[in-house]
Amino acid sequence: MIRIAKIISGIFCICFFSVITQAKCIQGDGVDFAKAFYEKHQDFYYADSAAIKDLLAPRLLATLEKDHKCSDGEICAIESNPWTSAQDGEIGKPIDFKLSSSSANAASVRMSYMLELGKTKKLPQSAELKLERNAPSSCWTVADLITPRDGSLRDYIEKWHKEYSDAQK
Repeated sequence: MIRIAKIISGIFCICFFSVITQAKCIQGDGVDFAKAFYEKHQDFYYADSAAIKDLLAPRLLATLEKDHKCSDGEICAIESNPWTSAQDGEIGKPIDFKLSSSSANAASVRMSYMLELGKTKKLPQSAELKLERNAPSSCWTVADLITPRDGSLRDYIEKWHKEYSDAQK
């Protein structure tokens, strides 16, 4: 009886964890992926990228890893929250996600919100996630974040390292 319970328990664990793993892969038009990515990984630009490496396109992953190594607890290229292009303020709700453009293997999703700077000052802003995948049946990955004021996060970090950290070598 105990052996049967262990077998059933093992089968349950395998099924449960395979469902969790599959849940990471969101296909569709990109909007659902963008929402889930923002909700679960707002800190992607400073967090350990190893935990979300499957959600980032290779070039963005390499760029963020380089910046993460450079920072060593200090500010490197990223000096503000790229979702808001600000050091202060919070993203207010509701947050609206809309498909800006799409093709079979690429999509852009605009995230619009109010930037709350204190109790009374609110500014309308938006950021855009650039998504890509290898094939229509593949999972989406984040290729870039177009910030409200500074443009491409990936290009900005690459340019910063070329001018400052790579030049010091």
